[in-house]
Amino acid sequence: MDPSQLPKQEYDVFLSHASANKRWAEVLAQNLKSTGRRVFYDEWSLVPGSELVSGLYDGLQHSRTGILVVSPEAANSGWVGREYRRMIHRRTKDPGFRFVPVVYGEMAEMPFLEDILWEDFRPRGDDPEADYRRGFHRLLCGLEGRCPGDQSFTEDLTIPGAECATPLDQGSGDFFAGLFSALEFTPVQLLLAQADRAGGPVIQTLLADARARYGATTCHHLAPPFDPEAGMDAYFTLLARQCGMDPAAGNAAAFEGALHQRFMDGKTLFLLVSGLENGSDEGRHRLAGMLRNLADMYPNQLRVVLCGGERLSDLKYADGTLSMFNTAEEHHWPELGVADLVEIQAERYGGNGLTTGEAEAVLSAAGGHPRLILWCLEQRRRQPEGEPPDYRRTLAASPFMHQQFTPFKRDPQALERLCALLAADDLGPAEPYLQDPLLRRLYWRNLCRPVGDRLRWRCAAIREGGKKVLGCL
Repeated sequence: MDPSQLPKQEYDVFLSHASANKRWAEVLAQNLKSTGRRVFYDEWSLVPGSELVSGLYDGLQHSRTGILVVSPEAANSGWVGREYRRMIHRRTKDPGFRFVPVVYGEMAEMPFLEDILWEDFRPRGDDPEADYRRGFHRLLCGLEGRCPGDQSFTEDLTIPGAECATPLDQGSGDFFAGLFSALEFTPVQLLLAQADRAGGPVIQTLLADARARYGATTCHHLAPPFDPEAGMDAYFTLLARQCGMDPAAGNAAAFEGALHQRFMDGKTLFLLVSGLENGSDEGRHRLAGMLRNLADMYPNQLRVVLCGGERLSDLKYADGTLSMFNTAEEHHWPELGVADLVEIQAERYGGNGLTTGEAEAVLSAAGGHPRLILWCLEQRRRQPEGEPPDYRRTLAASPFMHQQFTPFKRDPQALERLCALLAADDLGPAEPYLQDPLLRRLYWRNLCRPVGDRLRWRCAAIREGGKKVLGCL
């Protein structure tokens, strides 16, 4: 039967989260389910073979309440941003719909939460279980529309442990040292990362390092609005607030003028910009042009690091010598290695550590993709002792493949060509900027990577999974 013809399931809670927070979100979903609630959680609720975006939209439309897991990763996720806007829109259209953001992890600056009450799941003291129970009780009260009082949830709960923490990308120390050294010679640096790399924890660590080098008062983290339809005034009002400016600097001209004044007063400034590609095209190009001009005028006073992916790369390459950041220096976030996997395994699971041979097997099966690596480590944890996991088979059948390849089914021309690409070992030269739109899309989705001077699929499981999802076989 066509999945679209299946009867729609009604849910009590729709749970939105960044992929990097999946372990923590799954524990939350299980705890909500244990209270008798029907939970829309993507890996449980999406029908295999159905269209991902429409499936999530239908899930939200057929849920009475919504939860958004707010984390450093969510700050840089356009996907989570879209679901946030959909929940706000749903609440506007349906006053009976309740929406509760929950904060998890070391939260980045998220000014959009200033206009809505949220629940804090971050540990506050020496008793993480008590903090989690208090947060869970308050979350249930928010979903039910009642005052929580000073109480905690006393029934059985699964308390997320260290294994649910998002691992920080490993080996950042030497990489950051090189990045800061380059800033001394070129004031604008681009930190480019494919999907699922250089997420929120990396942004926070980079900002902390900058504050240690340049002083806390001179460093600011700019994160433009999620909403691509946000007007220019709203766009630059938010940026002005993040820079600690007077609210009057609420348009592009006033914001730029305030920055000029700081430099004319002899001050220095470090700006870390993330999430640039999630906002409006107009705001992105205006901010990029502004930063380039200021860096040209005040090269000894302004240092800028921009973190992003495809759209940030476009600002360097798409228009040739007229590109906004054609003179900026670019850095690509490094690949994970065997030592990184051993450390991640130890941090998340403690005992039963990886041997070098096991780490090499995981890296090979996952092709170095962070989400696929974590999938392999989870399969290893669940595998009966003495039985080696069949990583390639489980990866090819994982929900990740449906999430990545189902959207291509809507474009017959792209579908035919993608099937041909999935049959090939070599995808062509690994150019700094891929001119082919389809290859560029595959690269930034982190499905392929440069190997020497050639572009290749990350792993055999991606090729097998893609063929199956697209019906290429």
